[in-house]
Amino acid sequence: MSMAQCVEALVAGDKRAENEYKLFRIGRFVNTNYDEEMSNVLRFTTHFVAEQIEPQYAAAMSKAEASAYESTPDDPDVMLVHGGSSIHRLSTKDWRYD
Repeated sequence: MSMAQCVEALVAGDKRAENEYKLFRIGRFVNTNYDEEMSNVLRFTTHFVAEQIEPQYAAAMSKAEASAYESTPDDPDVMLVHGGSSIHRLSTKDWRYD
């Protein structure tokens, strides 16, 4: 790769990164790919922190979407979590999961 191609690739990468975070209001970054919760993280922290949190948040959301949640009629403080082929009980009082 020639020097001109390297510089061209770097400039193109910078443009993409610049377009990903646009200043919506003066001094505030907005990422158009974020949902409401990640936008709140970005609003209260820096975009560096949001970038560190995003992979963990995406993994947690994909697991949450793969599960189904159901309240139990006999105990309102217990939720049944259906995930794959197993069912677990989640206590909302102390967040114990069995």
